[in-house]
This record gives sequence, C-alpha cells and structure tokens, in this order.
Amino acid sequence: AQPGELLQCFEVAAVEDNGKFAGWRLVRFIRRCGDRFGGIDLAVGDVLLSVNGRVLVKPTDLADLWQELYKADVIVAELRRGTSPFVLRFNVVPAAGP
Repeated sequence: AQPGELLQCFEVAAVEDNGKFAGWRLVRFIRRCGDRFGGIDLAVGDVLLSVNGRVLVKPTDLADLWQELYKADVIVAELRRGTSPFVLRFNVVPAAGP
C-alpha cells in the first residue's frame, strides 16, 4: 500500500525540544484502522523519533523512507514514551508469490 493508507490510521502532532523538531507524537488512533496495531506496544503520547535511522520532518522524508522500505529486511522505529526511549523492531517477510 501507499503511505497515505498508513497515515490515515493515526492523528499525530509535531513535537519540539528546545525549539527544534524532535518527532511526531501519537495523538490518537483513528477507528477505521480497526485493530491493525493491537499487538504492537504503541500508546497515545508516544513520540516517533526515527524509522530505520531516518527522521521524518517533511512529506518528502516519508516518501523517501517508503521507497527504502520496499527493499528493507527490517523496520526499526525509535520512539520515546515520556522520557524513556524504546525501539520497535519488525522483520520484513516477503509476500507469498501467486
């Protein structure tokens, strides 16, 4: 799918630390995504800092990351919950062929 489909699942807000962009705070999950993220340790208030080492500041950053993810073996999301950093790591399993 495209990044827009994923982004429709969340409401986020930019976070700044000392006047500098720091990441994206999860404001809420949007209902139409159902329980897609039910098994993932992700909570309202968590701040996404980077994905596979990329900080996502502007829309083109997401577009570039999305292209990289097509070839990725792993997705590593660096987050912060309160003042505690944590990492979510997902191994990418290729889709079964026809």
